[in-house]
Amino acid sequence: MTVKNGQPFGSDLKAFDVQRNRDHGLASYNDYRVFCGLPKALTFEDFLDVITQENVKKLATLFESPEDVDLTVGGSLEAHVPGTLSGPTFLCILTEQFYRTRVGDRFWFENKHNGFTPEQLNEIRKTSISRLLCDNGNHIEAMQPRGFERISHDNPVTSCESLLAVDLSLWKEVPEDTTYGAERPFEYSPEFSHEYFFKK
Repeated sequence: MTVKNGQPFGSDLKAFDVQRNRDHGLASYNDYRVFCGLPKALTFEDFLDVITQENVKKLATLFESPEDVDLTVGGSLEAHVPGTLSGPTFLCILTEQFYRTRVGDRFWFENKHNGFTPEQLNEIRKTSISRLLCDNGNHIEAMQPRGFERISHDNPVTSCESLLAVDLSLWKEVPEDTTYGAERPFEYSPEFSHEYFFKK
C-alpha cells in the first residue's frame, strides 16, 4: 500500500503473496528451512540464526507457533547471503528451481541430443545474460559481465561491445536441394508417387 497526496492507493502486495501461499497449500517457513538445510525451529528464538531479534519478536506476536509462520513472511525477513539479494531459504528455493528447469528441459543446450554441432555449442558457451540484454534491450550500452551478480569491484559495469557475442553465421543453412530449398529428410515410398498426392 502506498500513500500519495495523503490518499492511500494500490494494494498490499505482501498480503497478496501470503494469501497465494495459503491458496496453493505451500508448506510453512519452518518446513522450508529444514528442506534447505537449516535447523527446524522449535521456538521463535530458533529463528535468530537468520532473522534479527526485533523481527523475531514481531513474529512471536503475530503467530501462535513457529510452525504457523508463512514462507513469504519468514523468507523475506532473513538476512541476505553475502553477494546475493535473498536470504538462505529463498536462495535455496531459487537455486533448486533453476536447476530443475535446466535439467528438465530436453532442449537445454548442454543436455544430450540437443541438435547442435560442437562449433555451435562453443559459440553458445561464449555468451552471457549480460550480452543477451545488451543485444535485445533498449539502448543498453553497458552491463556488468556477470549479469546475475551484483555490480562490484570484481564485476564492474563495462561496455557491451567488450562482452563476447555469438557468431550466428554457424547457424546459416546452405540449401542442398534447389527444388525444395533444403534436403528432404525422407523419401516417399514407391506406392506414393507425386501423382498420388496431386490427383485431379
